[in-house]
Amino acid sequence: MKRYLIFLFALLLLLSAACPALAGSVTNTSVNWKITPDGDDAALEAVWVGKPDDQGNVYLPVPPGKATWEKTEIKDGILSSEKPSDFLSEGNKVHRWQVKPSGEETTLKVIYKLPKLFAPKESEGSSEGGPTQRGDIRNIKFSFENTLPNGISSYNLTVVLPQGYEVFRVVSPKKYSLTQKDGISQLSVSLKGKDGSFGILPGKTSDLEFDYVKTGKGLGPLWVGIIALSAIFLYFRRDVLKPGAGGKQ
Repeated sequence: MKRYLIFLFALLLLLSAACPALAGSVTNTSVNWKITPDGDDAALEAVWVGKPDDQGNVYLPVPPGKATWEKTEIKDGILSSEKPSDFLSEGNKVHRWQVKPSGEETTLKVIYKLPKLFAPKESEGSSEGGPTQRGDIRNIKFSFENTLPNGISSYNLTVVLPQGYEVFRVVSPKKYSLTQKDGISQLSVSLKGKDGSFGILPGKTSDLEFDYVKTGKGLGPLWVGIIALSAIFLYFRRDVLKPGAGGKQ
């Protein structure tokens, strides 16, 4: 019995060494993702702010799709390797970096390539939910899943549209921010915790889906036609529209 207990204790020690705990020591202060177009592809800039664990490990969820890593930069620390290693966290693959010194707050910036994110993909419906008459409408779906076992205090996703395009409709979520900078549209989603709570809990997902279209395409001729018809109507009705016309003197 004594030998069995010693064997069991040794096995537990081995398992604990092979599977380091992430949730107890890593602090995810914020995760900010920004997507910018690069032709049909896109560049994803992932900026992580927080404290590594006692071993100096930093973890990030793997971006969706066929994302490929390109480079890593760090502020206030030294990376043992710029290229991330794959790590299984409760059955989910995450990317891991090792930082020195450990336990100090730092900022990690990672660049990924998202192939064909801005390639033409027609939307299946219009803003009313039926078949669309706009053949130039394109659709983007992007999902962020917190595959880490600990929460993220603040999460933000910003998608910068290609120049000459604008958002046609947002399918999800209901709360979002739409801005323009130098004539370029940007769509953002933010999840921030309050009073010490997490903005996005472990295992939770934040989805962004929207349709976008070339700026003014298809709308110009329509408005020109409306204005022309209005001008013709006003011209032929000019006598009726004069003050006092048609009324008693």
